[in-house]
Parts: sequence; C-alpha cells; structure tokens
Amino acid sequence: MSENMFSMNIRSVSRPMIHTDKHACAGTVWTLDFDQRGVGRAAFCESRAHGRSAAQTSLTSTIQRTLNNQLNDWRQRKFPRWVWVNPRADAYVEGARDLGAITGAVVSALATRRIGALIHTRGGMPAGERLVLVGRRFPGLLRVDLEFFSHRSEIRRSWERGTSSIESRLELLSLLMKSGVEVGVRLGPIAPAVNDGLSDWKPLLARLAQIGVSQVVPTWLSPSRRLMTQIRREVSNESAYRIEALISSSDDTLYGQWQLSTMNMIRRQAMPYGLDVKRCQCGPDHSGSEPCLVGPKDGREERQLALFG
Repeated sequence: MSENMFSMNIRSVSRPMIHTDKHACAGTVWTLDFDQRGVGRAAFCESRAHGRSAAQTSLTSTIQRTLNNQLNDWRQRKFPRWVWVNPRADAYVEGARDLGAITGAVVSALATRRIGALIHTRGGMPAGERLVLVGRRFPGLLRVDLEFFSHRSEIRRSWERGTSSIESRLELLSLLMKSGVEVGVRLGPIAPAVNDGLSDWKPLLARLAQIGVSQVVPTWLSPSRRLMTQIRREVSNESAYRIEALISSSDDTLYGQWQLSTMNMIRRQAMPYGLDVKRCQCGPDHSGSEPCLVGPKDGREERQLALFG
C-alpha cells in the first residue's frame, strides 16, 4: 500500500484496535491492524520499504478478547458498517500462514455483531479455504479483493515474490464466487515499462471473464524514495530508472498520459469479454467517479464517516 494512498495512523499491533485511516480514494475508513509484514516479499510493498518489520502477532484469543472488549465499550452512536482487516499484512500468502486463523477469527468476531469485513490478498488456495468457510457462514458480510500484478511469469518472479501463483488465486476467486462471497479484482500496482503491456493483462482478463468476473480495477504505483531504493536492490537499477524517468519528469502531463494510455489499453482488451474496467477517484487525473476501496454489500455507506453522524 502506497504512503500516498493511505496515510498512517497505526496504533500498537500489540493491542489491535479498530481505528480510522485516511485513504486517498475512499476517504476515511475504519481499519483493524494486528500485523504489518506487508505483501510477501513483493518489490512494490511499501510496508517493507519503510522498514515495518513483522510485529509479533498476539495469540488469536488475545486479539479476539481485545476486539470484543473494544466493541463492548464502543462509544460511537453505532458500530462501523464494515472494517478493512489487516490492510498492511496479507494473511494468505506463503510467508504469513500464521495469520490465517487469526484473520478468520477476527472476521467471525466482527460478523457476529453484523459488522462486515474487507480483505485484500495476493494469496490463493489452499490457504484461502478459510475465507471461503467464513464467507459461507456470514453471507453479505465479507468482501475479498484478489490482486494481480502481471500474467507474465518472469515479471512476477522479479516483482511479486512471496505471493501465490496465478492459478491458486484464480482457484480461490472461483471458489469464493461459487460460495456466494462478494469478490473484487485489482490489477497492479501498474508501473511504467514494467507491467503496462498487452501481454501483462490480456491473457489474465480472458481467464477472469471465463470464471465469471464482471469488473476489474487498475491501481497505480506511487513511488517513494524508500520504495525506489527497494526496487533498485531487489529488481534492477534499470527498472527504477524507467519508473522515475516518467513519474519524476519535468513534464507533468507525461505521467497522466501514460496512465490514460494504459487504462485505455486494458479497456480495449477487456471489452470483448464483457469486463467493466473501473476508473476510480485515485486513477488517471483523479477523474473517476467511484472509490476503489469497497466494503461488503451488507455494510456499505457512501463514506464510512457518515456513521459518525
């Protein structure tokens, strides 16, 4: 998650609490953090770039007790309609197996009070079976957004280490849909001269349409100094140079033109499959009509802070 996309307001993960964070596209949202290890070993992971090590995760019983105590003492007029669970750690990738049970317990604890949960993941099966089971138990109160970086294996090996294979993600996506769990698909973060080509997305769009996906959301890399250092170290100097050459160009229009061109390319490839390519408010020129962060269908509000009254 980019620093520009999501301002940090982390309370200690030793006492996980529901709190609010600012998201550039969706406004102020309720979040619940209990780990910060980021997205596997992905080169584009801001959490790793900013030195947030994997804080020791509390026992499941401790996290549930802390969460229930907070909700029992809730001072707002009413509970949040939905909570983004653990946005800075992915519980369903290879390096975070210990988070799967805890995440499922948290989602269940929220759902028993009719509070929905949003999960973003680059994980897949078999770890994602926990999500399928929770979604079946609490219909309408879970949304899972599956994220993809590229269809090209050589790109994924360099940039998306520590995440699940495309096949296992598609398997999880299909199972969630068949189980009635609401899903979303996010493409990216898209970076210049990295994963902005036809071969990155056309085969994947065909696969997504085949299993019944109707909408995808492109997301965009927002580089920081530390992130670019991480990319140089873990991918290549050339990749970092190409990204910086466009995004840091003295011509402010170049980056916007690249975004629009890439968005239009994805739309052209998606059109024959009947896929809608959603243009969110933090996309090209910030001219989209909708937020890219969406909660489960039984817990939506135009803005979560509408709940404060």
